[in-house]
Amino acid sequence: MAVQEQRVPSFSSILIVLSITFYCVGFILVRLELNQLKKRLNDSESVTKTTELPSNDLADSKFINNAPDVRSHEEKITKRNADNAVVGQNKGCMPGTKGPALARDCFDLLKSGHSQSGVYSVDPDGQGRFDVYCDMCTDGGGWTVFQRRQDGSVDFYRGWGDYKAGFGQLTGEFWLGNDKIHRLTACRCSTLRVELEDWSSTKVYAKYGKFDIGDEQTQYRLRVGSYSGTAGDSLSWHNDMAFTTKDRDNDKVIRSGYFTNCAVRHTGAWWYNACYQSNLNGKYLGNHKNDRAVTWRHFNGKYLSMKSTEMKLRSSY
Repeated sequence: MAVQEQRVPSFSSILIVLSITFYCVGFILVRLELNQLKKRLNDSESVTKTTELPSNDLADSKFINNAPDVRSHEEKITKRNADNAVVGQNKGCMPGTKGPALARDCFDLLKSGHSQSGVYSVDPDGQGRFDVYCDMCTDGGGWTVFQRRQDGSVDFYRGWGDYKAGFGQLTGEFWLGNDKIHRLTACRCSTLRVELEDWSSTKVYAKYGKFDIGDEQTQYRLRVGSYSGTAGDSLSWHNDMAFTTKDRDNDKVIRSGYFTNCAVRHTGAWWYNACYQSNLNGKYLGNHKNDRAVTWRHFNGKYLSMKSTEMKLRSSY
C-alpha cells in the first residue's frame, strides 16, 4: 500500500495567509477607532455645526483602496477635532469658520436665555463689539444701562470727547458713550426708562415710549416719545435738542447776562434747552438743593439732588 505524501505549505503561502489575517484585523481595529472618534466628535459641545465626520462607507472605501491612507485620515480627524475645540473655547472665529453672531443688545440676550444682570458684549449693527451692563430684573428685564449715578465717585463735568467715547466703570458710575448709545438706538425702536432715588429712599421712574439719539453730525440730537411713570415728565422739554458739553455749546441760550453755555453754568452735560428741567449729569452734591445738582424737576422740586439715577434702554422687538 502506497504512502500518501503529505504536503508542507510553502513559506510564501504562509506569508500570504498572515498578510490577509493582519489586513483583516487592521481593518477591524481602524473601523473601531473611527467609530470611537466619531462618538467623541458628536459628544463634544465645542464642535462647530459645519464639521462632519466622514461616513463609514467613505472610510471603508479609503481603506480598501489604500490601507495606509486610513492612518493618515485618522490623524487628520484627530487634528480637526482638536482645532474645533479651540474654536469653542475662544468663542470666536478661526480662518475658514463662522462663529455665532453677537447679540445686538441686552434684550436679545434676554430672549436667548440670559437672565443674570451683569456685563455682556453686544454688537448692535455689525460694526464692532463693546461691553454693556444689562439689567435683567427690572420691568421684565433686557435693559441696556447707559448712565448710572450712585456715590459721586466719577466726575461727570467733562468735555465732548469723553461723552462721545464714554467713561467710568460699567459696574459703578458711568456714561456709556454717545456713539454707542446712537448705535444701540439707530437700527431698532427703543424705549427709555429713567430710575431715580432721593435721599429719603423714595424711588420713582419715568418711561418714554420712543427713544433715540442721532449721530455726531446731528450733535447727538435727542428724540423721546410719550411719557408714563411716577417721576413726572422732566425730559420732553429737552426733546429735539442737541447735546451740550462745557466745550460744545448747542443749547438755546444766546446770552443770559453772565453765561451762554448751560453745561458750564450747571456743571453738567445734557440735551440742554434754555436751560433744563432735568440735569442727570450734573454735580453729585449729596442731600442738598442746588441748580448744579443731579436733578429731575418734577420729582420733589427743580434743584433737589438725587441719591441715585439710572438711564436704560430696551429695544421694542
